[in-house]
Amino acid sequence: MSQKIAQVIVDVPTMQTDKPFSYDIPEALVDLIQIGMRVHVPFGRGNRLMQGFVIGFADEPEQEAQDLKAIAEVLDFEPVLNQEQLALADALRETVFSYKISILKAMLPNLLNSSYDKILTTEDDAVAQQYFGETQALHFSSLDEKAQALMMKLHRDGKIAVQYVAQSKETIKTKKRLSLADQYQLDELTIAPRAKKRLALQTFLQVQYHAGENDWDYTDLVKLFSRDVVKFFVAEGVLRLSEVEVSRAQAYFDTIASDEHKVLNPEQAAAYQAIIENPEKPFLLEGVTGSGKTEVYLQVIAHAIAQGKTAIMLVPEISLTPLMTNRFIARFGEHVAIMHSGLSDGEKYDEWRKIKSGKAKVVVGARSAIFAPLHHIGAIIIDEEHETSYKQDSNPRYHARDVAVWRAQYHGAALVLGSATPSLETRARAQKNVYHLLHLTQRASAQAEIPEVRILDMRKHLTDKSASFSEVLLDKISEKIAKGEQ
Repeated sequence: MSQKIAQVIVDVPTMQTDKPFSYDIPEALVDLIQIGMRVHVPFGRGNRLMQGFVIGFADEPEQEAQDLKAIAEVLDFEPVLNQEQLALADALRETVFSYKISILKAMLPNLLNSSYDKILTTEDDAVAQQYFGETQALHFSSLDEKAQALMMKLHRDGKIAVQYVAQSKETIKTKKRLSLADQYQLDELTIAPRAKKRLALQTFLQVQYHAGENDWDYTDLVKLFSRDVVKFFVAEGVLRLSEVEVSRAQAYFDTIASDEHKVLNPEQAAAYQAIIENPEKPFLLEGVTGSGKTEVYLQVIAHAIAQGKTAIMLVPEISLTPLMTNRFIARFGEHVAIMHSGLSDGEKYDEWRKIKSGKAKVVVGARSAIFAPLHHIGAIIIDEEHETSYKQDSNPRYHARDVAVWRAQYHGAALVLGSATPSLETRARAQKNVYHLLHLTQRASAQAEIPEVRILDMRKHLTDKSASFSEVLLDKISEKIAKGEQ
């Protein structure tokens, strides 16, 4: 007889631990545990609980399996890493010389690498009555092993919802909602005639319910009827109070007007056609400043989405301005996820979940966005590909361009490297036909002309005003500012 065991990479980044360890799978978890899930396992002589990733399964003779330590806890209801990411980690491990656990953790938001709990909620009355009792939600960590396994099965059946909550509560943004718990009790509720606001809320709820409304914002009702009146209806069991997670970016999306495709000029159209028709090799799109590379990117991404695929758009951190992100949101709306260092851990986690769930079709971000857990990628674009910020200078020291090449080959996606001043290695690959070379030599706007460039010998133009700028340059800057130009 053989027994199924899990191969686990533990979160101990050393040479000695850079390999999978075998752990026995408790009977309650045999049908639930999957590759790519995080687990807590006892590790070392002291059996200290450590986080790890399940990267595979194996069968061992039952007698030998009995000597193995068992997995203590499963941290996820579904895998946080997919097969592609695990394969990518193996490939990177050979080239960046980093420990596998460091690479795997780089693919996940920080919130999943810190201590947290899971909050379980349900809208199934039978499940609520049997397992939740009087409470609105359960903390996963408070349950024993059997109860945890049962909850995982109920989640798989779609009967309960799960929400990750960090120990630091402010990382999750929530708002309170009120729903009608019992319409019969609402109608039968006896309220004294002098309690005007309670009577007003009772009438309001009755009218709203018959109009098809059964869900209200807690803050709105408090403003209309006062906190004490709302509390009375909750205490009487007429209203049910719950907290729902709110997308921090939703208001931002709502403020941006939609945008339509621009008409491409002949050079842009030729580049676009080449990219969508022949994605076997990477493309170097070399275009002068203002040549309209971004519009080509947008239309290549739109083509990928029209085919039911997804896309990644990488830009240097310094270029990830509202002006840049707004263009993508205006074109693709709520299908866009934004990933950059200015987001809090909670915001990064929100965006990661949006990508993981399939709601996001386009990921716009800096270097680490190349690890976004998208499926069916149709296009990967790296703007300003010469920028040194695409190379991470801490462990794991990957280059986003190398990861992009690997993922593009994995998905059969078009890879576009754009720049007005390509890096030497990219330019050399294009000249050797390793990459396709595309040129944009003209400004996209017919009115825009390439500016005249004058080179000055600073030995002749140094002034007392500044040791860094010539008097000619200072005069020209003043002239442009006076005209209201840039």
